[in-house]
Amino acid sequence: MGFVFDPEFELNGYFYLAYTMASVTGFGDSVISRFTMMPGSVDIADPASEHIIWGPIAQQTEGHKGGDLEFGPDGMLYHALGDGDAGSAMNRPTAMDLTDPRGKILRFDVRAPYPHVPADNPYAGSATNDPHIWVSGFRNPFRIDVDPVTGDVFVGDVGASTWEEITRISVATDVGKFAGWPCREGFDCRVFPGCVCPGPADLDPIAVLRHVSPDNACAIMGGTVVRGGPVASLEELGFGVTLEAL
Repeated sequence: MGFVFDPEFELNGYFYLAYTMASVTGFGDSVISRFTMMPGSVDIADPASEHIIWGPIAQQTEGHKGGDLEFGPDGMLYHALGDGDAGSAMNRPTAMDLTDPRGKILRFDVRAPYPHVPADNPYAGSATNDPHIWVSGFRNPFRIDVDPVTGDVFVGDVGASTWEEITRISVATDVGKFAGWPCREGFDCRVFPGCVCPGPADLDPIAVLRHVSPDNACAIMGGTVVRGGPVASLEELGFGVTLEAL
């Protein structure tokens, strides 16, 4: 589901995988693991080197598992995990449940001891909330990207029946906020138990695309933060980000 090299890969040979492990439920368990290279090799991994960073997290359906991995300029590992609810009629409130990692952007300090919780995560030290949660309220964020200068995280969140969303998480103002799902899709309120819409901590998307005309969007699945490079006009527009289907 996700793959990323350690920022110090050339020194330590580490890389990280987010993948679905076989489980007794048949729906797969979500896992993040660190691997190293075979001794003396630059391109062959050692399968026996697996070190589980997080999980396994039991899943209840076959879909909505996210799940990109990206390092930020802060050295933290970010993981996008879907809400695990492949059928919206099931109405599982996982994305708004702070005891559940699903439907969240998670953040890990892979240099810290297990369970690798950054000390400045919004729920670090909590006795009830999942300490890895950074921002909640996502449906199925396939891919994320981190601005290498600001550290802001851009999320492409796949919608249900009406809207696709692009959300920018500011490291300065948005940590610990709720991005809306399942209470909202795009800017539209949904009737869902326990929702206050719009809520005081809602994190609005920076762009939405409708499934029908004029957007005719299908699924926002990824994006890339662009700074400089051969197409200077991207930054001259003041947007600095392009998103493309992967």
